[in-house]
Amino acid sequence: MRPSTYVVTGIEVVGMAVRLANLGVRPGGSTMGRSMTTEDRATAFVRRTDESLRDLDRAEELWVASIRSSTEEIRLHGLPIELDTAIRKVSGPFERWTNLDPSEVEAVRQRGPINLLWVISAHPSGRVREAFVHQTEHLANDRILPHLANRSIDFVPQVRQLASPLVMARLDDVLAEYSGPDAPAALPTSVHIAINKLLVPQTAKLSPQLLQRCIDVAKTANMAQPRSFRGGGKAKMLQRCNATLQASSEPESRAALEGLIGYFNQSPPA
Repeated sequence: MRPSTYVVTGIEVVGMAVRLANLGVRPGGSTMGRSMTTEDRATAFVRRTDESLRDLDRAEELWVASIRSSTEEIRLHGLPIELDTAIRKVSGPFERWTNLDPSEVEAVRQRGPINLLWVISAHPSGRVREAFVHQTEHLANDRILPHLANRSIDFVPQVRQLASPLVMARLDDVLAEYSGPDAPAALPTSVHIAINKLLVPQTAKLSPQLLQRCIDVAKTANMAQPRSFRGGGKAKMLQRCNATLQASSEPESRAALEGLIGYFNQSPPA
């Protein structure tokens, strides 16, 4: 079986880039270019969300009109943990964003573009993030799994305890698909992104069962190591794993960490 890479699984992302190109959106863009910091990006996404929430019936039109870079939209599609955290910390005169009520999240899912829900998944209110998790039952993996994965390791126990079983259930479906004789050649992009986020020592501390499920899927799909492992990245990750293992006294967490270390030592290179 070939290692699972982005060569095959980038279909969703490529499709998004094509759709944005048809709207006249460039891959770069001066407003949201490569020179932006994570904090700048977070503020820009919150500002656009705030504006779109003010007129939900025109939210998709407003969002599309504010796009300056397809690269940034693709980044939001994966929502790295660093950006997720930065969005939660944004402060400013964004009244509609700040005062978003959990009861409104369903309407956002029904009437707004999916991009709005991606940003709302990182809202500073735990109750709003919890409402987001409830809405994910209506959405397929390619639209929401990376964002649901973030909530499965949320710092608020109630949020992660709600999200973690949902992620595991989705991974169970993936595992069943890849355990059969007609398994696809590679994992879908959204699944690949979600698993890479969760294959970290922190997951063993917060949800060891979830980490073990991620390892099972990664092994079954012969998933390659992340690109961050190049140039000494793997050694740094193993140091983190071993340090967390030494500091852990919970048997289940220790077993998950040992499994993670074993997986990293035998998985295909990036």
